[in-house]
Amino acid sequence: MRGRTGFTLIELMFVVVIISTLMAIAYPAFYRMRERAKEAGVKSNAHTVQLAAEDFAAQNSGIYAVDDTSALPTGDTLADLVVPSVSNPFDNTDATPVTWTGPADAEGRVGYDSSLDPGVGYVIDGQGEGGIVIFTLTNGL
Repeated sequence: MRGRTGFTLIELMFVVVIISTLMAIAYPAFYRMRERAKEAGVKSNAHTVQLAAEDFAAQNSGIYAVDDTSALPTGDTLADLVVPSVSNPFDNTDATPVTWTGPADAEGRVGYDSSLDPGVGYVIDGQGEGGIVIFTLTNGL
């Protein structure tokens, strides 16, 4: 037998075991990183809503929007001030993943609520995986 080339079955099995072990170690870390990235997207969306609420109040003599239909003298509403490219990082289906009249109602969504003291402040919250509220921003309430 001259010039035998190739790998034996034992060598191939050894490589498969090594690759499987590396995948078993790496996948949980990858999954956690993916979930943290989605939650960071929700926080970013909430920050965008907060900036829009503050911009609305700055243009409206310090009075905050009650909901997305409250209009400025220019005709712009709070929803108009939110960047239209905001999307739900968990499913990427909502054009505007904001509940304008209360707390967030599903994972990946942001809630804007000023019902406790209309026009004076707001509460913004966001839901992470499984509908768990991951943060709450307040102003004036």
